[in-house]
Amino acid sequence: MNWVFPPQVAVLKPRMLGTPSSQVEYVRGNDGTLAGSRDALGPLLVGLQERRFGTSGMRNVYARCSKNRDTLFEMLRSCNVRCERPPASLDLIISFDNKLPASLWLKWGCTRRKDGSYLLTMQPSVSASDVMEVANSIRGSRANHFGAPSHATTKADEYALDDDIMEELTRRVASWREAARHSAGYPLSHALYSALGPVIGHFLPLAIPPSWAKHHGDRILQNRTQSFGVSEAEQGSFSATFTTGSTMGNRVGLHTALANHPNAFVYYSSSSHYSIEKSVRDCDALTGRWHPSKRSRFAEIQADGLGRMISAALVKQAVADREWCDTHAESYSIVLLANLGTTFVGGCDDIVSLRQALQRVELDTAYVHVDGALDLGFSPCSVRLGVPLLQSKDGIPVVQGVTLSHHKAWGIMVSGEVICYNPKQGSLSTVASRVEPRIVFETWLAQRFYTPAGLETLHAYCLANANLLRRMLQEKGIIVRYNKSSLITFFERLPPWMVEEFHLAPEGPWVHYITMPHLSPEAVVHFVSAVAMWIEQFENALEDVAPEMSSLLGCSVAWQRIRCHDPVSFSRTIEFVKSSARDGSERDTDAFAIQCKRGALSFAAFGKEGALTAVFLVGAAAAKTVRIEEVYLAPTVDAEVQAVKLVAAKGLAKYAELAGLTLLC
Repeated sequence: MNWVFPPQVAVLKPRMLGTPSSQVEYVRGNDGTLAGSRDALGPLLVGLQERRFGTSGMRNVYARCSKNRDTLFEMLRSCNVRCERPPASLDLIISFDNKLPASLWLKWGCTRRKDGSYLLTMQPSVSASDVMEVANSIRGSRANHFGAPSHATTKADEYALDDDIMEELTRRVASWREAARHSAGYPLSHALYSALGPVIGHFLPLAIPPSWAKHHGDRILQNRTQSFGVSEAEQGSFSATFTTGSTMGNRVGLHTALANHPNAFVYYSSSSHYSIEKSVRDCDALTGRWHPSKRSRFAEIQADGLGRMISAALVKQAVADREWCDTHAESYSIVLLANLGTTFVGGCDDIVSLRQALQRVELDTAYVHVDGALDLGFSPCSVRLGVPLLQSKDGIPVVQGVTLSHHKAWGIMVSGEVICYNPKQGSLSTVASRVEPRIVFETWLAQRFYTPAGLETLHAYCLANANLLRRMLQEKGIIVRYNKSSLITFFERLPPWMVEEFHLAPEGPWVHYITMPHLSPEAVVHFVSAVAMWIEQFENALEDVAPEMSSLLGCSVAWQRIRCHDPVSFSRTIEFVKSSARDGSERDTDAFAIQCKRGALSFAAFGKEGALTAVFLVGAAAAKTVRIEEVYLAPTVDAEVQAVKLVAAKGLAKYAELAGLTLLC
């Protein structure tokens, strides 16, 4: 009964947002829990709950929960079962003379308290028939079982969804099948396991025997540990458990490392998953909040353009921290949180090179934990687990801990795993002893689909598609960046409607495309064709008005789309905009830079000898609307700004017609 579906959630909405709009786009939120990126589901559920129940309806739901609790309380009291119902909650505390069978309290989601009693919480998903069944199962085989309570109607009867909501949900769900074929911005496989989700879902509410979960859970973790090169003799020095994903795995890895090295300094990359910084800043021992010096014992180390930690930056920080420790007579050691496949660019830290750089200044890592959420989900071959200070096994870098998150490589599942070198502590830090049996079941089931050899074949297929994408984009003149072994390719940002259509992930002037297993070579070709068509239509539309613009500006004009990924040419554009005010004042270019990057459609006119003559800031939205926001002219241009803007608007109108967009005035 402590499991809730759908969960009750609440949000605080600033007044400045006004009344709810017809469309909400969830972009990013701060995560203060172990749920990680799945926190994004909360606001979506809130919107549906508000539409379905309303304020009075939510009160009625609470009242029904309270009535269900009171009914169960009276039923159990009539059987001489001791119960308490705290007035400030919907809890029910039940006490028995004898221990309740595990199968029974696990079935109903009870929490066993230290004093031997059991805690039930009456959630909105609990029906009146559930109350009757709980009472009868606790009552046991005594003669007179309880009948259904008089209020046995359900919330679904009283609060049916409106027809318009049902139609929208039906349409939206039907569209997902087509959208999934081209969804390329998030490392989530829409392949076999995801397709079977509706079938698998029927098994998850069933009671899974604890003995089965423990047996198969132990075997899965043992096999996983061995796959990272841990011998049978070393097995006792490593601990492993299931997690809810990267956020929990990284937190466990960090705190297990600190349990073994309490006074260590922690270093992580500027490209690391956000959960690492969150876990570090949550730790009072690392922030130095209670230390007399208030000095923190962690640092974010700069990464290069491909998401790899820069060894010189690591050495510089480590040397400075060691000197401080020497000055203050404190011990110094290093915990390194490395990456094998960063979230945006797929960067992999060169662990051997980082350690060698430290060794040249008489330092080394005491503990290395690797976040390999996507890459390690396919294959463990890039690292080996081993004792600290060991450089490699069979030429492969050795680390002391790894984080895996299966919802990326395998599909829509929430579990992951973490393995840590932990010879003294016995159990992993911050982890409860009991593992949710459904996590074990889900992992066991996924392994029936994906064998280790099958995953390596799958990764090779995905990497071939990534190489196809890179080659085709480069042939179209698109600037492309990538790490060779990664499935992530990032390139110059596209217009907002293309970002939305292909579910791309934008960051600054870039977007990335991840060739997950559900993306076929045909999907890659379709995407590149769409990119090529956009560029061709845009350039052709501007060429149509080039003669008129040349006449207006008094020189032959060449058009060029502003490409923000190029720091040299973009800096030149920024300087031009800053000095383009005809009254001699400097313009604020921050807003220009942001809008230019987001829209991807701003363009410039070049005149004699390639001189920058005019810049046109184009606003673009995912709703397929475009407009010329601002025009910036060189001081030498005699034409009026409005006249120049009208000619440029003709070109943009032509493009809008070709691409099916709406030109706003």
